[in-house]
Parts: sequence; C-alpha cells; structure tokens
Amino acid sequence: MSSWERDLFSSAVVADQEEAALASAAEQAALARAEAEARAVVAAPARRRPAPSALGPRVWTVVEVNRTARDLLEQSLARLWVAGEVANFSRHRAGNCYFTLKDAHAQISCMLFRREAARLPMLPRDGMTVRIFGRLTLYVERGRYQLVAAKVEAESEGGMWKLAFDRLRKRLDAEGLTSAARKRPLPPFPRAVGVVT
Repeated sequence: MSSWERDLFSSAVVADQEEAALASAAEQAALARAEAEARAVVAAPARRRPAPSALGPRVWTVVEVNRTARDLLEQSLARLWVAGEVANFSRHRAGNCYFTLKDAHAQISCMLFRREAARLPMLPRDGMTVRIFGRLTLYVERGRYQLVAAKVEAESEGGMWKLAFDRLRKRLDAEGLTSAARKRPLPPFPRAVGVVT
C-alpha cells in the first residue's frame, strides 16, 4: 500500500469515527430529550396543553381544547356566589335540575345535582330571584360553561324555607285543614301530653 493510499484509508477511518461519534451524540441527545419529555409527562397534571412538535404546530382535537379550557376555568376561579333570576327550570328524570340564571344583561346555564336538590325545602321556580353558591366549569361534550350549584338561597326575606312554609300554608288553607271549625277544644285536664321538637 502506498503512502497516499494509507493517508486516504486513514482519513476515511477518521471520517467514519467522527461520523459515528456525531451519530452517537445525536442518539444520546435524542434519548435525553425523550427521557426529559417522559419525566415532564409524569410530573405534569393529567391534561396539560400539548407542546408544539419539531415538525410544526400541534393540532388539537376539540376534546383537548375543551378539557384544557375547563381545567383553566376551574383552577382560576374559586367557588363564588351569583345572584339572578331563574328561567327555563327543568328536572331530569335522574333528579338533576337544569336552569338558566339571568339578569338584565346576561345569562348563565346552571346545574343542580340531585343530592343538593333533595336538601332544598322547595325547588326554584321560573321568575324566582335566587343566590347560588357554586363553581364554574365547562361541559366538555357541548363546549358550554355552566355554574354547578352547591347551595341555592332565595333572595326574598326568610329564604327558601319561608317560601316553602307559606306555600304549604296556602295549600292547607285551600283544603280547609287550618280553619277554626276543624279545631278541637283543648280538655281542661289532658291525660297525655306530647312534646315535639
């Protein structure tokens, strides 16, 4: 082998070694990036905004957009009180209640779960002015945000309990159950006394 052939061969070997070293460095960098991304996915909340890929902008699905918007809405606003007038009240057969809370300028969809509705002395009616304590969320399937009510109170004096009592009293009066003619006179010496608390 001549000297120029040896030089050519040695330069080719060196070039191959440099190329292998670069490929190895690139593989190591790619492996390090993959490990860092895996650690970030594990450390990040379940539904974080996807990062753009190296090939171009990240294309989101509709459900990813809605879930991210819901997460941002729920994390940025604490529970709050909202006052307004009830409209379009309906109760689903499962027991959940759906209605709109509105004022002179805007409206918001509201939902009242069955267990919270069961705690109320009466359900709100259309036209009733109420205060609702709850949290804002976004219903992912429809892309609509709503107020999920935890408490509902009537704005009128006495609240929901007073309204429920007045309603019951009117119904009993209409049936004649509270008329003076139906009352029995108290005996002068009763044989038994009951105490209701």
